[in-house]
Amino acid sequence: MANSFVKNPFFETCQSAFLPVKKQIYRIMNSRRNAIHLVLLCPPFSGSTVVKQLLATSPHLTAFSDEGQWLPEAKVILGVENRWDPNLKIDWKSVRSIFNSYWSPFKPIRFEKSPPHVVRAEQLQREFDRCYFLISIRNPYAQIQGALRRNALPSAKTAAEFWLTVARAQIYNVTHLNRSLLFTYEELTDETETVCKRILNFLPELGSISPDSKFTAHNFTGNPIWGLKNLNHPKIRQLGKAQICEINDVLALDQGILNRFDYDLIQQKA
Repeated sequence: MANSFVKNPFFETCQSAFLPVKKQIYRIMNSRRNAIHLVLLCPPFSGSTVVKQLLATSPHLTAFSDEGQWLPEAKVILGVENRWDPNLKIDWKSVRSIFNSYWSPFKPIRFEKSPPHVVRAEQLQREFDRCYFLISIRNPYAQIQGALRRNALPSAKTAAEFWLTVARAQIYNVTHLNRSLLFTYEELTDETETVCKRILNFLPELGSISPDSKFTAHNFTGNPIWGLKNLNHPKIRQLGKAQICEINDVLALDQGILNRFDYDLIQQKA
């Protein structure tokens, strides 16, 4: 009976009609509340959706169904073609208004995770009250394989250059943001309990988070995964020798960046 009611065309029409009113109410309520803003700074194909789903197990956190940059009203501001340009001028007043219309005013922690925020984190710190940042990164080979598999970048060389760019930005963020916590994808998946404790110590207002959940984030297996699993090795195995050579040629130019995050070049057998 409940399912048929939800699918009732009249009920769905009423929901659609009420949505603008609901968003206006949320916008007004959120503009008057001193909530915590929690931003995940994480490059694409690096586990950001898994982190979001983990944090969403907290009873005190509100998040968008998608990244903030793809909200219908926000994508013309944040989802533009040159969104990775750190000099892109953002109408933050409009962004705050849009975000406030989607975040639930009944939960004290507001979460957002659009990847390009990596290059403009200081702007978010200025624009949003009580801003906390989780900073994450992933093994470059696994991240690059994800970008190539999804046709997000044209070549292994370009993808490796992009990884270095965002890695440099993350190092800057760690040293310049007022409230930040750094962890890698590998730490999160291999030392889950430790990282969860670190997150809760960093932001006790979360109350609790549960890694023993089903994670439906898109992954190369195409299936939901129970608990947090490190999928790096099967992803990296998908890279060809020529691709690894291209990646190594780029990463070798700045091995200090790799060392900063405890990553190494893949040494191929002759």
